[in-house]
Amino acid sequence: MLQILGVLQQLIPDSPPSNPVRAAHLIAEAERLAYADRERYLADSDFVAVPLVGLTSPEYLTARAALVRPNRSLGRALPGSPPGAPVAELADDASPELASTSGSAIINHVVKTLVAVLDWNLDLQQAINLPNVGSRNGPTELELGTAAAGWAEPLRALGHEVRVIDMTSGVHGIQRTLGGWSGGADPRREGVAKGD
Repeated sequence: MLQILGVLQQLIPDSPPSNPVRAAHLIAEAERLAYADRERYLADSDFVAVPLVGLTSPEYLTARAALVRPNRSLGRALPGSPPGAPVAELADDASPELASTSGSAIINHVVKTLVAVLDWNLDLQQAINLPNVGSRNGPTELELGTAAAGWAEPLRALGHEVRVIDMTSGVHGIQRTLGGWSGGADPRREGVAKGD
């Protein structure tokens, strides 16, 4: 998530975008780059040198952000070479193929919420309620039944392979505010935020 947020910090202004398709494009591209690195460098650091510091270094984030084109998708991103990356690499055909029951999309849902709260100044519940969008270095995924589904054609025009799918993200959160605490619960799942 830190890598995605670091790239987005260079690409997205600190206010809500007037063009949600552009915001979805930039978020998906930043996620695409981070997931490419995740596929290459995710390992147990007790046994393998993982370039954690390099993956979030300002120089590396600047280089990764420079790959994002404002009017065209990268398609499938390649991993970068962050400072501290091991010199020896597995051949591409030796890379494992992994699957999850949607666990890897959690990163995208949390990034959306953090950007909306920290950069666009939405309250936590408003941020959680926003349509889910993202890329796990494959198709750009847009949430079915939301405004995001209407962004499919404009994103395709930018070169994105788009999938409009059901996304039951389940993000819940709590945030300290000047008045105390604020909570938010994803309406896509069970649960509510309550307090005194």
